[in-house]
Amino acid sequence: MLFALLSMAQASTFYFADIGVKGYSRAGAMIASVDDVTAQWYNPAAFTRVEKGMFGIQVSYVLHNVSFTRAATEELSYEEVVNNSQPTIIPHGGVAYRFGDLTTYIGFTSPYADYLTYPSDGSQRYSLIKSSVLQTFTGGVLAYKVNDWVSIGVGASWNIIEIQQSRKLSMYSSNAPDETEDSQYDVGFSLQARDDFGVAYNVATMIEPPSKKWAFGLMVQPPTYFEAKGTMEADFSEHFLYETVILDEKATDDNITMNIHMPLIIRSGFAFRPTDAIEMELSVVWENWSTLPNPLVVDNVDMDIALSLSDEPETIEGPIEIPNGYRDTFSVRLGGDWKATSQLQLRTGVLFEQGGIPTSSINVSSIDRDKFGYGFGASYLFSDAFSMDIGIFQSFFGTWSISDSTMNRLAAEIDLSDFNDIQVNLIEDRVVGNGEYSSNVFYGGMSATYNF
Repeated sequence: MLFALLSMAQASTFYFADIGVKGYSRAGAMIASVDDVTAQWYNPAAFTRVEKGMFGIQVSYVLHNVSFTRAATEELSYEEVVNNSQPTIIPHGGVAYRFGDLTTYIGFTSPYADYLTYPSDGSQRYSLIKSSVLQTFTGGVLAYKVNDWVSIGVGASWNIIEIQQSRKLSMYSSNAPDETEDSQYDVGFSLQARDDFGVAYNVATMIEPPSKKWAFGLMVQPPTYFEAKGTMEADFSEHFLYETVILDEKATDDNITMNIHMPLIIRSGFAFRPTDAIEMELSVVWENWSTLPNPLVVDNVDMDIALSLSDEPETIEGPIEIPNGYRDTFSVRLGGDWKATSQLQLRTGVLFEQGGIPTSSINVSSIDRDKFGYGFGASYLFSDAFSMDIGIFQSFFGTWSISDSTMNRLAAEIDLSDFNDIQVNLIEDRVVGNGEYSSNVFYGGMSATYNF
C-alpha cells in the first residue's frame, strides 16, 4: 500500500540552461562559436580552435525560485509555500592540448540540475517535500581538423546520477469521514537511488571557412542509460497507529533498482561575423524526453513492516510503476559578442524553450513549462594568455494558474471497527496540483582561461 505512493512521483525535465559562463551569458547560443572548455558540452569539434594548450575553470551559482498557493476547497484554505533550497554551487573545468591536427581534452562537467525543498507540514507535502536530481560527468574529447574547413570531434564520459525525493501519504480512519489533512494521519516516505557508472558520448562537427566569417556546428548526444540502486523508507513515527498497530518506527528497503535514461539531444548553430568585432549565433536544440520509460519501474522492492496483529511481518513487494508524461522539447537561442575594446568583450543572448510536461501534470515536484530567458556577461583579456569571464542568466516560467490538474493525493482509508480484521482501501482523493504557481531560475558565475 505504501509504495503505491510512487504512482504520483515525477521529476521534471531538469536541464534549465546550458553550462558555462560564456554559454549562459549568450542563452546557450554557443554551438558553432564555443571557444573554451565548455566545448565538451556544446560541440567537441570546436576544440580544434585551441592553438596549443588551454586550461579553464568555471564556478556557477544556481538558484531556482518557486512559489505555490494551493487552490482552496470548501473545507480548507492554504498558505503560500516556497522552495527554500540553498543555492547550488557548481564547478567545472578541464585542460586541452593540440598535437598538430589532433586536439585532446579531459575535464569534468555538471549539467545544472534541480533542488527543491518545501515545508514538511505545508499544503504541498502530498506532492513533494524534498527533491534533487543531479548528473555529473568526467571524460575526454578527441577533436580532429580534417581540412581548412571541417573539424570533427567525439567525446566520452563517465557519468554519475543521483535522485532523491520525499513526500507524505495520508493514512486515515474511515471512521473519521471529515478528515481534513490532519498531520496525525501522515506517513513520511522517501526514496534515494544512485548510479556511479553511466557511460555517455557525443559526436560533433564544425564547418568554418578560413576567413572565419561564419561557422556551422552540429552536435548529437545519444541517450545515456543508468541502473540506479538505492533505498526506500517509510516513516510511521508521527502516525496515530504507531506503537499500537504498526510497531516499526521506520521500515526500509536497502536494495531497490531504477532503470533511467537521459534523452537524445541534438544541438545545431550558425554563427555569423560581419566584422572582426561582432559575432552573432542562432541555435536550435531538440531534446527527446518522450522516449524516457513510461512508466518508470522501481524493481527489487522487498520491505518488511512489523504489525501487532501478526507474528510475522507484513512484506511489501514490487515492482512499482511510476508514470510520466514527458514530451519532446525544442528551444531557439539568439546570442552574440561585441569586442568593445582590445581587452573588453561584451555578450548577451535570449532564448525560448518549450516545456516538457503537460500543464495538467505540473505540481511542485514537476515545474517545467514554456519559458523565456536572457543572459549577459563580459570577458576581460589581461594578456594574450589569460582572460576572465563573468555572466548571469535568468529563465522565466512566469506566474500561472492550474484548475484542471490530474495530480491527486494518494490516501489510505483504514476501517478500524474490527482490530482483528482491519480493512484498507487505497484511493486517490484530493486534487493537490491546482493553484497558482510562479517560478524563475537564476545563474551567475565567473570563469578563468589560460592559454599556453
